[in-house]
Amino acid sequence: QLLDLRTSVQKALELARQDKTIGHPLDASVTVYAEGAAFDALNALGEEGLAKLVIVSEAHIVNGAAPAEAVKDEETGVATVVVASGLEKCERCWIHRDTVGQDSEHAVDPAAFTFFKFRWSNYCSYTYFIVCYSLYWHSTVYNVSFRYDKQFS
Repeated sequence: QLLDLRTSVQKALELARQDKTIGHPLDASVTVYAEGAAFDALNALGEEGLAKLVIVSEAHIVNGAAPAEAVKDEETGVATVVVASGLEKCERCWIHRDTVGQDSEHAVDPAAFTFFKFRWSNYCSYTYFIVCYSLYWHSTVYNVSFRYDKQFS
């Protein structure tokens, strides 16, 4: 059922992109109007979960009737309103959030920067380990020294 709801929201996103309301789904803020079982499924997922599911910056779930400008999907019984997000865009993850720019050192979302630092440091440590181990292994097996030599300059 969630994949059907995702498809109906993506149809509304595509229409908004064609109308030049948004350029990319991460530029969007969607409001999904649903009732009954569809609302229960979306409410169990939560607004942040819905935003991740449909790959948008913001998502809102409303129980009730949709306004006239909403894109209605008769199959799922949901209606979606897509507007451009009014929040600042993170330079790293491209998600529009209200936390962008709170860190004076970086003009990105603090969560995205922390994740990037963590991932980059793990990548560098792993790469350093592999390079050092490879040099050690080659030097012991082939009796080769990997020191800087003037003949290579």
